[in-house]
Formats: sequence, structure tokens, C-alpha cells
Amino acid sequence: MRRLMLLIFWVGLLSFASGIPAQQRTAADRVGTGAVTILTDGISDPQGEVSKAFGQLAARVSDVGKQRVLPLMGQGGQDNVRDLLHLRGIDFAVLNSDILAFLDLTRSYPEARRRIRYVAPLFGEKIYLIARKRITALEQLRNRKIVVLGPDSPGFVSAMTVFALLGIDVQVTAWSSGAALNDAALGDADAALIVGRELARLQIDQQSAAELRVLTIPQSARLAGVYRATSIGPDEIPGLIPAAGVQTLQVTTLLTVFDWKTVQPLRYQPVVNFVRVFFAALPELQKDQTALWKDVNVAADVPGWERYGPADELLRSMKPTAGERQVAILPPLPQRPPALPRQKSSVPPLPQRHRASARVRHTRA
Repeated sequence: MRRLMLLIFWVGLLSFASGIPAQQRTAADRVGTGAVTILTDGISDPQGEVSKAFGQLAARVSDVGKQRVLPLMGQGGQDNVRDLLHLRGIDFAVLNSDILAFLDLTRSYPEARRRIRYVAPLFGEKIYLIARKRITALEQLRNRKIVVLGPDSPGFVSAMTVFALLGIDVQVTAWSSGAALNDAALGDADAALIVGRELARLQIDQQSAAELRVLTIPQSARLAGVYRATSIGPDEIPGLIPAAGVQTLQVTTLLTVFDWKTVQPLRYQPVVNFVRVFFAALPELQKDQTALWKDVNVAADVPGWERYGPADELLRSMKPTAGERQVAILPPLPQRPPALPRQKSSVPPLPQRHRASARVRHTRA
């Protein structure tokens, strides 16, 4: 009897031990292999579209591709560039398309052009240049002050870049007046530059319409290397836009990646796997008409940027099926504008005033 009990005990123990590897495999199947990280602008805009959208993406990719996607909250702008280049464990980052031109102009992170590529454009945002009524043209802002919604805002990068490319020396400073936008709120400034979603943070009323105007930013050869041309309709800012609309520029928010190569298999393979699953998951994500993904056109080119090699190869291999949804957030151009040089930029450095502002911004990174 004692021998029988011992036999039963040992058989049970062996059965339990043999089940452990199977349990481990099941857990591994659920988690997947090769997690990737995506740096968003969640710190500066925690309730923004980007943070919410990448939460949706992480859930979808986990279900479809059995790959863990870890969205991380970043500051955006230069801080995301720094972290993508130098912080261990960061694979992807959300960046605006004018950040490389800004880095060229301020002579910051020169390796960014060689080591950062874009995977896909996500959405476009218009640039709103709102000035006092007496200002009727860009040239009248020369040697004047322009306010933006903070040194970490998209507007800071766009203001510095647009006016430097135009050759108009301005002083860009952070705005501290609050939500109301009118003549008094501008203080000693003559204009405010706002990018896309930032407009929702401002209060624009009848007083604003009486005291301010939205200036035209016409496209030029130099600006075309960074921005696309677009227009602002009269309904976007009632009272400040004429019926015919106003010409302006569009900056594009991108999903970017560190340029991992095949000689770096520990990061290269998970990153390439994610790109493949991301493209496959996008049609399902686009069914939600309230999400950021609804108008994404992954095939659109981006002025001044080079696409990540594996992403480009995958797009070339994809053939649209009959009736496939083709919605482009970016308007097509007659021809692709000349890209900025990849390593050595021909863009001249910023004037002294611009460089001083950029140094202040950089030291806070």
C-alpha cells in the first residue's frame, strides 16, 4: 500500500512538472514576442488625440499580431527627438514634420537626419497666424514679437522654422495671457502663431474678430521643402476669415522610427514586425470615424523626409484591392517638392535672436 501511494505521488509530480512548459508557452503566445515602444506627446497633451489613438493601436496590434506595443508619454518636439536618438529602449516617436528643418536651422542633433525615418503620416494640422488688424502682410512682422503657446508647443517649432525660411527676423516668445485671444491679450506682441489642435485651447469671440485678422502664409520654394500648402475656410475661425478663405501651410504629424538595420536584429526584427502589423491593422482602426486613424493615408509622401526602408518596401508590395478605401489627409502635389539634404543642410543658420531662443529651449530639454 505504501509503495502504491509513493507511485501515485511521483506520477502526479511528474505530470505537474510537464505542464509548466505548456503554461509558459501559452503565456508567451498571449504576450507575443518583441515588444516595441512608441513615444507620444502625452506629457504635454495627456488627453489629446495622439495618446488616445495609440492606446487603441496597442490593443489592436496585441490582438491581431500578438505583439506588445507600449505607448510612452513624451514631451514631443525636440525632447522626442533626443529620446528617440539616445534613450535606450525607444523605437518609435510621434513628431511633427517640420522638426528636422528646425534642427537644421538651430544646428541641433545633426545625426537626426541620418538616423530618424518616417513610417507613415498620421494627420495634417494647419498653421494659423493671427495678427493685429493693422498688420496686413508677413513682412510687417519683421523685428516684431510673435507669441506661441509655450516653448514646448508645436507652434514654437513652426514659428521659428517658417520665419527663418522666409528670411524674416522675428522674436518668438511664450504666451502667458491665458485662453482669451484679442488685441489686449497679445500684450507687446503683434501676432500669435497657433498650430492645429492648439486652436481649441483659445477663446475667440466678437472682440477678437474686431481687433484681429488671420494672415496669409503663401507657399514658396523654400517652404515647399518642409510644408504643404493648404487653406483656411471662413467657418474655421468665424469673423477672422474672409469668405474666399486664407492661404496657409500644413504641418504633418508623423509616426517616426529610429533607423534600425538588419545588423541590429534584437531591435530590427520587432520594429519591422510592428510596421507590418500596423499596416494590416489600420483598416480596422479606420472604421472608428471619431479616431485619429480615420483619414490616415500611409502611402503619402512627406516633404523633407525619407521613409523607413522596410516600410517603403512593404508599401510597394501592397496592391490595393477593388473598392479599397483610399482617403488622403494630405492634398496631392503636382510633383514631389525637393527634400532637404540628408546629411549636410543648405539651410542657413538662424539669426542671432533665433539661436538665443533655441538655446533656451534646448537647455530645458
